[in-house]
Amino acid sequence: MKFKLITSAFIVTLSLSANAQQGPLWPCGDQVAVDGPPESSQSASQVRVSAGVTDGLAKNRVLPDISDLWDEGLDATVVIGVAIDREGNVRCARFERGDEVFAQRSIAAAEKWTFKPYTLNGQAVAIESQIVFTYKKDEVEAR
Repeated sequence: MKFKLITSAFIVTLSLSANAQQGPLWPCGDQVAVDGPPESSQSASQVRVSAGVTDGLAKNRVLPDISDLWDEGLDATVVIGVAIDREGNVRCARFERGDEVFAQRSIAAAEKWTFKPYTLNGQAVAIESQIVFTYKKDEVEAR
């Protein structure tokens, strides 16, 4: 009996670890329904691309407002996941990891970014990627 309890606790732990690796669900899945569900990176209409590729497609970058934090000596990194539609507009943004204190500022900024459409086999497709905000001293960088 003791062995069964340990085994089932182990299975539950593995199950929870697997779910944690998938990341949080998209908070605005309905907004990108036309392009496919953002939870599914395997969808034919939505492709996962690296932050480096997305960085090269960026047309309009908006940085978080930190005017109220200039004297704070910032040192943080925040990763925001973005679902981008076929036209290059951010349809959904979510906090993925980093300093939660800066999450809302980073999400608000990421939602304002625009990109050149990403094409696959000559067709514009929706993509899922990340924007990384780095808060240092009195400035913010994004890539």
